[in-house]
Amino acid sequence: MAKRKHTHEWMLARVKEYLNGEGAYGAIAKSNGITKHTLQRWVSCYKEHGPDALLPKTGNTNYSKELKILCVETVLRGELSVDDCTAKYGISNDSVLRRWISEYNANRELKDYDPKRETSYEKSRLD
Repeated sequence: MAKRKHTHEWMLARVKEYLNGEGAYGAIAKSNGITKHTLQRWVSCYKEHGPDALLPKTGNTNYSKELKILCVETVLRGELSVDDCTAKYGISNDSVLRRWISEYNANRELKDYDPKRETSYEKSRLD
């Protein structure tokens, strides 16, 4: 897993800066060397799940087939934006949801993800 550039406290301070009306997304982002989109994502996650949403995650996240379909269909019906859906359902990144949408639109089956499944190397060693 990649090391985070910013501490939880630093991220939380930027979110609170925005929520306290100390600047717009663009201004706060620019003055702190982050993208506007990153700050918007942090604020959405914070609003949806509180300060713990900005804590670093350990390991891969397990997403069920049902959750993937729910998220994709929610976005395609226009009920939530990709960013809002990502924040609401705790998806690690908007690119993950966008990939699910692409697979869904290509009529490929969305499958459960089990981050602990055995690798092909482990499987071949068992044979």
